[in-house]
Amino acid sequence: IDNDILIKEYRSLCYYSEQYLEEIIKIFQCDYRSENAIWWYVHVPFFQRLINEAFRTNNINTLLKFQSYLYDVHNQINLLHLKQLSVDNTNKNIIVYRGQLISVDELQVLKDNINGLVSMNTFLLATNSYEVATTFAGNGINRPLFESILFEIDIDTNIFTIPY
Repeated sequence: IDNDILIKEYRSLCYYSEQYLEEIIKIFQCDYRSENAIWWYVHVPFFQRLINEAFRTNNINTLLKFQSYLYDVHNQINLLHLKQLSVDNTNKNIIVYRGQLISVDELQVLKDNINGLVSMNTFLLATNSYEVATTFAGNGINRPLFESILFEIDIDTNIFTIPY
């Protein structure tokens, strides 16, 4: 991974005057390894936020700067998927949950598309815990123009071509 380009972009997009962000960047510079890519995405919220925003807004320039990191995440997902397939050969479906707040406009688009396909242009973090997912959904928190939603995702483990 070209850490220098990634770190430069990271600093330009973050409020790096905050001391803890500088500390995280220093740790990233010293400790980042390809096999830890998912850890960084899951455990460093503003890192995840920057990437998701770039995906959401189709910011090609930012995505290109993160391309080495995104490549690492993709490869790690593929490796974990292969490991899952080798460990679990029961051919059972897996149910996971994704909770989030979405705008009322986005919710209406989903309602208008019941039984249709849904496309998401970012990495989708999900959990097998309904309770954890409802926390991420905001537990019905009252925010004007936003709604708490919970996706229940049924994964067919017999489909081997798409990592989950």
